Amino acid sequence: MWAAASGMTEGLDAGDRARLGRSGILELPTEDALALFDAAAEDDRAALAPVLLDTAALRGQAADGTLPPMLRGLFRAPARRVTTVAPVATTTFADTIAGQSAEKREQTVLDVVCGQVAAVLGHSVGTEVDPGRALRDLGFDSLTSVELRNRLTAATGLRLPSTLVFDHPSAAAITRHMLTLLPRTEPEPETGVLDQLDQLESALLALTDDGTATKVDLRLRALLARWSDARADGAGEDAESDLDSATDDELFGYLDNELETS
Repeated sequence: MWAAASGMTEGLDAGDRARLGRSGILELPTEDALALFDAAAEDDRAALAPVLLDTAALRGQAADGTLPPMLRGLFRAPARRVTTVAPVATTTFADTIAGQSAEKREQTVLDVVCGQVAAVLGHSVGTEVDPGRALRDLGFDSLTSVELRNRLTAATGLRLPSTLVFDHPSAAAITRHMLTLLPRTEPEPETGVLDQLDQLESALLALTDDGTATKVDLRLRALLARWSDARADGAGEDAESDLDSATDDELFGYLDNELETS
């Protein structure tokens, strides 16, 4: 990228150039760019990349795990010093949302996605992002799309494809996709009820006071009666619906069976 405006860069604004700078690519002064162009023309290697790299920014990316694979041979992550300090338990993103309700989990993931979208666009902290608006309309291109994928991978630990933004072109769509990759820890409604019944069974069998046991017995019988009535009403409605939709042959067959059994 040349510092002087060209056909490829004349449409870049200050925000675009700032994003490129954060990615580790700096603008080449015209004199240096021309010298590199001449050198490349005389070089017989098939692929050359005349580019001015911000080594400090790239080392930072190597340290936090967001360095693009193409550059990992140039900038390696700093070696970790081995110490005898007891390891500290780290909380992963999956741990953070474990046990949250479906609504709360969706909002948590959406907040992370929108926050990273705003960061990639160079917005200040707290800037709101319309989740339903296409990221392309917000100014995303192929480079910023990869940057967003890298940021979300680092923030959540999920393995996301490089085509994430193209497959899921809004913050809301990305959120829905990420939710399918995260483990679900809340029990299904049926499982939750059965678990509660198991707990109730254990508590009932542990009762030793006769007076309390009698009261519990009456409550359980009343509850079972209400449950049976509710089930019967639901079955009656289903039967009525079946009769409304039955054909003449089905109705006559039903009457024949009833007469035979009576």
